[in-house]
Order: sequence, then structure tokens, then C-alpha cells
Amino acid sequence: MFRRIRVTGSHMPQRVCHKKSEWRAMRERAREFLNQKERSTRDSEG
Repeated sequence: MFRRIRVTGSHMPQRVCHKKSEWRAMRERAREFLNQKERSTRDSEG
């Protein structure tokens, strides 16, 4: 499965090939990171 992602330090997206399971794992890690960040922000406000 191909997707285009923007590489750090570059304005030109690059074509990247990963398996569907790899894309799914990356989405899940990103979701967990954002949830953790949201929780820590909420904890520091209260």
C-alpha cells in the first residue's frame, strides 16, 4: 500500500510503501500518544 508522506525538512512528499498492518500500527501509536497527551494536559489543569 502506497501513501505519500512529508519528510521532516522537506516540502516534497515522498512515496512510502508499508503493509496495511504497519499503517494500522502507526495510527494506533499516534492515537495512543494523543490520548496520553490529552490526559496529561487535563491533569495539569485540574
